Amino acid sequence: MTAHSRDTISFSEIEAIARAFEAAGRLDEAGDAYEDALRLNPTSQSCAEGRARVAIQRSEERAAEHCARALSFHENDPELQEQMIATGASRLGAAALPLLEAHVERHPQSAGSHELIADLRAQ
Repeated sequence: MTAHSRDTISFSEIEAIARAFEAAGRLDEAGDAYEDALRLNPTSQSCAEGRARVAIQRSEERAAEHCARALSFHENDPELQEQMIATGASRLGAAALPLLEAHVERHPQSAGSHELIADLRAQ
């Protein structure tokens, strides 16, 4: 997307473009479009989650940061957060440790997260 086109289309249109790129496997373009959408609406849960999915699929260096942003929308659902982290960890490996450690600090009763931390540290 060019700078000019970003100025002339709405957030909803950019989000739709990002989803279409992601569905088509055009992950570089999807990541850029999700970033554009998040600049327009930083509180978009769907775009934060989409950006995290793309970052994981592309094994981006900052994937854990994108995941943390997506996880922040689910503070009241620690079980869902644990599932999301576990899904990301399967692709990110040890790069997911900071996410897991932060989750365990907030939810020390999370046995699954403790086990996943141990598994990742053993790798």
